[in-house]
Amino acid sequence: MDKEIINSFSKLFIGRADCWGSIEGKANKEPVTEEHYRRHLEKKVSLGIYPLLDDNTCWFAVIDIDVRDWQKTLAIREAFRNFNIAVYISLSKSKGYHIWLFADEQPFIASEVRQVMVGVLRKLGIAAEVFPKQDKLDQMTPLG
Repeated sequence: MDKEIINSFSKLFIGRADCWGSIEGKANKEPVTEEHYRRHLEKKVSLGIYPLLDDNTCWFAVIDIDVRDWQKTLAIREAFRNFNIAVYISLSKSKGYHIWLFADEQPFIASEVRQVMVGVLRKLGIAAEVFPKQDKLDQMTPLG
């Protein structure tokens, strides 16, 4: 795996560096390393980056659509385009699509990006999961 690809990928998915999530839903409380990103890109392990940082910001956010409905996915993308917000679509590992938003020069305020994403979904009448899942970290959800 090319080191430049690993570095580019890790710069897109900046999140918590002290833990990562697995496909089984487990929070692995260990530092995220370049090796984690490499193994993920080689499809040897699933690497879930927790987007919500200690200051309640995030460098990326995602809508997780659990059905393979391309028309719904395109409708969401079009709604973001109408706000001049670039989003990117990828297949999810299992059932549907992910719609990604990436911050450019400064991170998103989690509550604001979540408000926009939930608003778009509500306007379109589409049920989907939004990450980060909350606006801020607290004692009940210290990892996000």
